[in-house]
Amino acid sequence: MLPSIDGFMASSAQSVFANARFEASRKRVSQATAARWFNHVASHIKPTAEKFCKAETKGRASFDSNVRLEIDHHANQRNTCFIYIKGKPIILMTMPILRAM
Repeated sequence: MLPSIDGFMASSAQSVFANARFEASRKRVSQATAARWFNHVASHIKPTAEKFCKAETKGRASFDSNVRLEIDHHANQRNTCFIYIKGKPIILMTMPILRAM
């Protein structure tokens, strides 16, 4: 079970997604540049995200806060998702979304 979000967070996410649908295409960067950018940002986000997760799930001893951040090189659409593979939490970002950032 994931921590719940409040109405403000849900509204903010809806706004971001709605605006993204109507944005003009951005200049795409190379896959190598996108991967370097992702790895740099992920290295800064991961410790903070894990600390937040542990604080939010304190008291749930079996909860795994060691989330892997990975690039999905196979998808051809801009997307990101949170999934579990073999019980391990993973956040995937597709290469198309990274190349458009």
